[in-house]
Order: sequence, then C-alpha cells, then structure tokens
Amino acid sequence: QTMKSKAKLWGGRFSGPTWETIERFTHSLSVDGRLARADLLGSIAHARMLGQTRIIPRSDSARLVRALQGLLREHDRGRLKLIREDRAGAMEDFTRALEVGPRNVRVRSTWVQFRLDAEDFEGARGHCDAILAEQPTHAWALQWRGGIRGKQGDSAGAIRDFDAAIAAQPVYPDAFANRGIAKWRMGDKAGALKDLERALATAPSGWPAREYTARETERLRKLMK
Repeated sequence: QTMKSKAKLWGGRFSGPTWETIERFTHSLSVDGRLARADLLGSIAHARMLGQTRIIPRSDSARLVRALQGLLREHDRGRLKLIREDRAGAMEDFTRALEVGPRNVRVRSTWVQFRLDAEDFEGARGHCDAILAEQPTHAWALQWRGGIRGKQGDSAGAIRDFDAAIAAQPVYPDAFANRGIAKWRMGDKAGALKDLERALATAPSGWPAREYTARETERLRKLMK
C-alpha cells in the first residue's frame, strides 16, 4: 500500500507515490514533539544571544524571548498544538493570529514554516508574498520564496529571489548556497561553484547546511574537471 499522494521535496524527480514504510521511517514529528521543550529552551538562549551581540535589536530579542517563553508555558500545560495529530487546531490558532494581526511579519513567517511542514508549497509561497508586500526587501522571505520556487521547478525565478535576498543581506550563506544550486540546475556551473564557495566562506562554524554544501561543492568541482 502507499500513502496518499502529496507534493514532496523530491517530487520533480519521481512521479510515483512513496512506499508507506518509507513514509513511516522518515516521519519525524512524533520525535520533534518530544524534543519541543529542549528546542524552545535552545531558541530562547539563541534569541537572547542575538540581542546581546546586536545581531538584531535588543527590543526585537526581548519580544522573541517573551513569545518563546509563552510557547514554553503552553507546552508545559500540554496545550502546544504544533504536532501532526492536531494540525487542524494549529491551523485554527494561526488563522486567528492572522486575523488579529494580518500585517504581522513574524506571524506570517511562522505560518510559512508551518505550511512547508505540511508540504503546502503554494500556501507557504502565498505567505512569503504577503510578507514581501509589507517589506519588499525582507531577506528571509525572499530566500524562502526562492527555495519554494526552486522546488516547484522555477530555477530562474528562484535565482531572482536569491539575488534580491543577497542584495538586502550581503552575508547570507543560505541564499548563496541555494542560488548556487539553482545556477547549477540552469547549467551555469562556474557561477554555481562561485556561490557555493562564497556560502562556505561566509557561513558560521555551526551552519546546519555546511556539510551538504561542502559535499555538493566538491561534487561540482569534480564534474568541472
């Protein structure tokens, strides 16, 4: 038997549905739910660090910490809904938050991530569009929309968004790496290699995509020999 067909990150390469055993093996949200408290504590520490090092304004850091502490309280009361088993409840809460603050970029950013988790690329892209309607140079939204366009097969559109994200935030390893992959898909191997190397050169030591980017960079170098 197979799981119900849905849009997948690898949907451009395979046309058939995924075997149900693979779906169960790669499903991680049940584990994510058990790690939620540790994730929230780590996010609180990270938000404080961003403010203390002036990467973001301290006022923004304080707001992030308050919001995360609120989520932590909800988690400890057993009311945190961001799990697959209560997706409908989570969607209801996010919808209510958007009704209260339709121009709130942070709410929409969270909604983008939630829609991506649900593999609803069109929904996620729509919220990126809404963020950019309010803040046209919002680097995070440009980078994410570029990634979504790339997953949907629009490499040229993805590159335009990555260009804009980098123009808004010149040190942005994720945007450089993703633009490199998009250029590679378009046949521009030299441009791709330059972007991948730039991503590795500017990324912090703990950058989550470092291993993948280094591997793809080395693979591209071998192809270009």
